[in-house]
Amino acid sequence: MATVISSIALDALDPPLLARFWTQALGYRVLESNDADVISLAPADGSGPDIDIIPVPEHKSLKNRLHLDLRAAGGSTQEQEVERLEAPLTDGL
Repeated sequence: MATVISSIALDALDPPLLARFWTQALGYRVLESNDADVISLAPADGSGPDIDIIPVPEHKSLKNRLHLDLRAAGGSTQEQEVERLEAPLTDGL
């Protein structure tokens, strides 16, 4: 049996802001938000791993040890997708 990725954990100073970015970037939805301010995101169609965004008090000081490679999908070009991702975030989750 193979092991699968259950969730990707991201540390953040501002979990709601990061959650807004990833929900809009990937079309994910908020699955759960608990009293510890952890926000869990999930793909709307169940096709990929969840993303857990965990609050931390300290600023990032070193290089990231993980990055996600994204690619344009659904007929968009890379340039169109970069423009969409760099646009201001809309309010709310």
